[in-house]
Amino acid sequence: MSEIFVIGVSHRTAPVGVRERFSLAQPQAESPLADLLPQKSLNGLVLLSTCNRMEIYASADDVPACRETLTHFLCRYSSTAQAKLTPLLYQFSGTQAAEHLFRVASSLDSMVPGETQISGQVKQAYLASLYGGVVDPLINHLFQQAFGVSKRIRRETGIGRLAVSVSSVAVEFIRRHQPDLTRQQVIIIGAGEMAEQAAEALYKAGVSEILVANRTFARSAELASRIGGRACNFEDIPRLIRHADIVIASTFAIHHILSLADLEPVMKTRKKHLFILDISVPRCIDPEIGNLDLVTLADIDRLQELGAENLKSRMEEAKRAEIIIIRETEKFTRWQRERAAAPLISALHEQAEAIRRKELARTLAQLGQVNGLTPEILDRLTRALVRKLLLAPTRSLREEALLNGRSQFLKAFQKLFELEIPPEPDFPAAKT
Repeated sequence: MSEIFVIGVSHRTAPVGVRERFSLAQPQAESPLADLLPQKSLNGLVLLSTCNRMEIYASADDVPACRETLTHFLCRYSSTAQAKLTPLLYQFSGTQAAEHLFRVASSLDSMVPGETQISGQVKQAYLASLYGGVVDPLINHLFQQAFGVSKRIRRETGIGRLAVSVSSVAVEFIRRHQPDLTRQQVIIIGAGEMAEQAAEALYKAGVSEILVANRTFARSAELASRIGGRACNFEDIPRLIRHADIVIASTFAIHHILSLADLEPVMKTRKKHLFILDISVPRCIDPEIGNLDLVTLADIDRLQELGAENLKSRMEEAKRAEIIIIRETEKFTRWQRERAAAPLISALHEQAEAIRRKELARTLAQLGQVNGLTPEILDRLTRALVRKLLLAPTRSLREEALLNGRSQFLKAFQKLFELEIPPEPDFPAAKT
């Protein structure tokens, strides 16, 4: 019988310097799955990779073997020694794993609780596994329930209405260092979703001038036109920084797009402070830049403190959401435990029905020519006898499953009645 297991790192357990080693560009999000498919300890899996977390959900018959397989994979994938990575990993199985996913999908485990992006990211991760053919019935049920939990929490609590994005928190963070934004010149590096949200938040805050620089000039121009800003060439960033007050970087670059060598000569000619916020994972601004005079460099981990303060204003809504999580986790646990008994119950009833039919046919043959109603009467009689005889053992199976899940009682029951349990059918892959 499979069990759910999850292992990973997030903003709660590992600094950005570690998390950025796991960062995946979206088009490559499926590639690690093929690396795990041959492992016999895995029946299904989903890999979730966002700017703040990298975790793998697996359905496995042997949890210790699954843990070892996935730990080695994460170490290999991130090029990190196991001794260094293991203390930063969180690992949950069974009920705790289900509860963790429900919290993640509902944004209660996010850096900014209530943010709306994570539910879509969880669904994309699930679909990648579905299309890759690595979703089994247990994984499917868990994630389908997680999507329902997320919708229910947004419908029944106010946490969604109070939601703020990472980018808007970034702008609030900047305002704590630069209270008056109306006289500030800002450079936005990148034109993706987070960059766009930051630009729009700055525009609403009354920033006097916003420059947008992206590797694709057309994308820069498109975003700049919506916020009344100005599109710039990516290569001009070092020159533009000479006059900027604030730089916000949000890109998918694998390497640093702004190095110490780029900025050091620029800062020698400046007399005013420069604030840089790098909300990219992996970071695209060289951390050494933060050591320059007149430069304040903050990365996405610096936003956690502010996100925690924002959560205080949503504690009541968060408490209501936590109650839903607890109830939904109990619901999943009941389903999983009942699922353990279901094959036994089905096999028991099928075995009894086969015996009933065989003995009924033999009895009718021995009776020879009988009244036309006799077969129907005997059929009803034997059905009733079997149903009543199986009522108590069926109830005991369900009760034992709910109380103890996969217990020795269920194994003994199977052996006692010599029940054959067919293997669980593979979950069909989605058609493309």
